[in-house]
Amino acid sequence: SAIGWSWLWRRCPALRSHWCAARLLLRLMLAGWEEEAARQTPQNTEPQRVLLAPAEYPGTAPGRAEVTRAEQLRQEGNAAYADGRFEEAIWFYSNAAVLNPSDHLVYSNRSACLLRMGRPVEALDDADLCVALTPDFARGFLRKGAAEQMLNRRVDAQASYKRGLVHDSESTALLQALRGLRAESGGGLQATLYHVLFVSPHLQMDRLFQVLEDPDRLTTTYVEEHKTELDAQFACLTQTLRVDLGLLLASPVLRDAYDRVTFACGQLLQWAPEAVSKHLAQAHRIVEGLGLALRCGWSIHHGVAKFSANALTILATSEGAADELRREATRLLLGGLLRWLLDPTQEPENPPDDRDVCGCTFLSPRLSAATWLERLFEHGTRRWVREECERFPGMVLLAVHLCLVVRDERAVPLGLPCLLRLPAVARAAMECEAVIDLATCNRDAMGRRDGRRWLARQRGKAGGGAIAGGSIGAGGGRSTSAGSGATPPSPSITSPVTPPEVAEGSS
Repeated sequence: SAIGWSWLWRRCPALRSHWCAARLLLRLMLAGWEEEAARQTPQNTEPQRVLLAPAEYPGTAPGRAEVTRAEQLRQEGNAAYADGRFEEAIWFYSNAAVLNPSDHLVYSNRSACLLRMGRPVEALDDADLCVALTPDFARGFLRKGAAEQMLNRRVDAQASYKRGLVHDSESTALLQALRGLRAESGGGLQATLYHVLFVSPHLQMDRLFQVLEDPDRLTTTYVEEHKTELDAQFACLTQTLRVDLGLLLASPVLRDAYDRVTFACGQLLQWAPEAVSKHLAQAHRIVEGLGLALRCGWSIHHGVAKFSANALTILATSEGAADELRREATRLLLGGLLRWLLDPTQEPENPPDDRDVCGCTFLSPRLSAATWLERLFEHGTRRWVREECERFPGMVLLAVHLCLVVRDERAVPLGLPCLLRLPAVARAAMECEAVIDLATCNRDAMGRRDGRRWLARQRGKAGGGAIAGGSIGAGGGRSTSAGSGATPPSPSITSPVTPPEVAEGSS
């Protein structure tokens, strides 16, 4: 009877526990059936989407509300740009990019801001992303060429301007930029060849490399006593790190020289970060050069990219280094690692024997990025690292793709919670209106789970080469020398390149 059941229910806690467990199990089963049925029937709800990597994580375009809000933010960024408030404009563009990540205009406009602030490496990051999203957008090539010209990559800049003119032959800005570039004298490849052929033989480079290959000699005292000699040597060497990318990739001799120079800069910086940042006049050029090597290194040898990341990480986390230099190292590292996370290159099925560089055995840029993001927080969260992470314009995008690579490819995971513990990063991620389509990622065209990556990993293990991230720790070196959050700061504003007066708004 009902009275009997009521008495049993009150007197028998075990009965209540079993009943609750049965109800929970039933709910989970029903939820699973409903989810499977939902996958097989078309839905009229707002579609989910992903950020920037549709080939890897398929999704649909953002909804009308997101596009409208992104357009409003971009227009507010244009107004801030026109008033010279470049940091504020970057904030608006970054938030617009989160809502509508395939909008090439926000990356073009943000690149223009970074150019006006004298940050060409980061400006080139956005320009590259802009033309990758919309290859026929002429103004994107104007931004790309301007960044390359500021980096003294004159051959690359000329090629970018010409590609832009292919898509808009009447562009006054592109024509003027190309004429201005041709009117310049010196610099670029000429300067690099001059230093290599005529200056370097007098700088005793052989003795420098002997010292670099013996890290015990790379002390603060050594840097202080030889700072004049080191400045002259690295003024010559860093010219190579600015060489035009098109020429670099076409020349085995230049690639070998680039590898050796990366080793020299990285070795000095990672063994004496404080002394280099405080005593060498060429410290900024060394850091910027390693930022460039971080980005193009995978096209030369994975060791070039990893060694650069290692040196920048050590400087970024150094307690005694000059604050301006370690902040710059953090910014360049974050921007480079975001580019790694967006790189679709997968782990090779037959990895080479020299895969271990600085303790990282990954050969995929995405997996390697997770390793160095973890190392950035290995010794705790430094105050300046936290501030630069919270100011980094692409932090939400970086966190999203780090989440995906940890989830789908079993990358080193600890960098993700370290990032999301930062208050402004966590707030930006929680307030972000973007949705990741985790239901369809890593599935084939028929909607079935795509196990290709997992099978590739298992084949690697069966062959005796388990694909795993190396030990955490920023020390060490290569065995061979060849081979939107908080309010941003207000750095000094320079305009060595003259972009259009107003960022494109309705273009």
